[in-house]
Amino acid sequence: MTFIGISAGEVSGDRYGALLARAIHRLAPTWQFEGMGHQAMVAAGVRCHADIAPHATIGVWDIGRALPGILGGWWRMRRWIRQTPNLRALVLIDCQGFHMPLARQANRAGIPVIYFIAPQEWQWGTESGGKEVVARTQLLLTIFKEETRFYTQLKGNVCEVGHPIYDLSGITPEMDRDAIRHARMVPGRLAVFPGSRKQEIRHTFPSLLAAAGELLGKGYVTEVVVSVASPALRAPIAALVHRMGIPVTYWDQPSETLIPTAQLSLAASGSVTLQHAVWGTPCVVAYRFGWLAYRVATWVLGSRRKKIPYMALPNLLLNQDIMPECFQDGCHGPAIARHAIRCLTDPDLQAHMAAGYQAVRDQLGIPGAIDRAAEAIVAWVNAHPPHVAG
Repeated sequence: MTFIGISAGEVSGDRYGALLARAIHRLAPTWQFEGMGHQAMVAAGVRCHADIAPHATIGVWDIGRALPGILGGWWRMRRWIRQTPNLRALVLIDCQGFHMPLARQANRAGIPVIYFIAPQEWQWGTESGGKEVVARTQLLLTIFKEETRFYTQLKGNVCEVGHPIYDLSGITPEMDRDAIRHARMVPGRLAVFPGSRKQEIRHTFPSLLAAAGELLGKGYVTEVVVSVASPALRAPIAALVHRMGIPVTYWDQPSETLIPTAQLSLAASGSVTLQHAVWGTPCVVAYRFGWLAYRVATWVLGSRRKKIPYMALPNLLLNQDIMPECFQDGCHGPAIARHAIRCLTDPDLQAHMAAGYQAVRDQLGIPGAIDRAAEAIVAWVNAHPPHVAG
């Protein structure tokens, strides 16, 4: 029996992990999967020993609050690795802060490490950080061309598979996305994506909701639909909506089923912004850290902060202002609403965003990244003999 480890630390990574497990299983039906994941990976048949997705966070202060859950997941995964020396490979998905130390544990146990959606040292990290990634991994499945060049130059074993956002969005090469969006779009529908972390519900969602209320009150939209990324977030989202008194409908299905139906979206920065680019739905992006977390992060990043001029992934990818952004002190209801009104009424901005979205799609390559990643993993594992514990 071939045992493969898969580990994901956030909701988006959990969904990628589920897709990957299913794709590998189609190629190698007898393989068994264990590791760390949330609901999607469990539903895909992965035996999960830990789940830190409900504790996923950014920022020093917020990490402090989530630390018990994160440390608990870390110790469970560390113990599992030590007790499972017959793992043929450990596949890590994103979540650099948790997974790089886990990669070291796997290295010590002699378990090969495959990284999918690798640490973004190529974008805002350092060459020394990139060298550590290469040293800890036996195979890097890269999703961007620049990332491929960066890790290849550092002598990493690299296989470029492309970005899995198409797979997450259910998009296939033969789909006419414009036709689908035209058929599904509900005029006057405003979609709100509060994020998949509790800190985003606390810090960013209030501003998104205030902007939605303003747009609704002024008649720019006729309904507000709030996406719930995880059942664990339903209660805090509903509590805030009740407190602010804004009429909304909740959407408990995956984000890609809501995005094509919206005339416009307001979203916390994350992978959902890339989904808007591939579907072509206008979107205003917002993000706010807690005050202390932002000050500490700014101090820690220092000069590297200049390498991160944007928060939205499409803007970062092109290094251009494609999606309007409201960040930190500028993340408040009136500012977000002003950008949203322009998205609805300004033809020049609409054309600029549409052109930017096409440029993003050109960068992301073609659908099928999950299948290509699965093929690369199966080929690598089959080409390397099982590890024999000493």
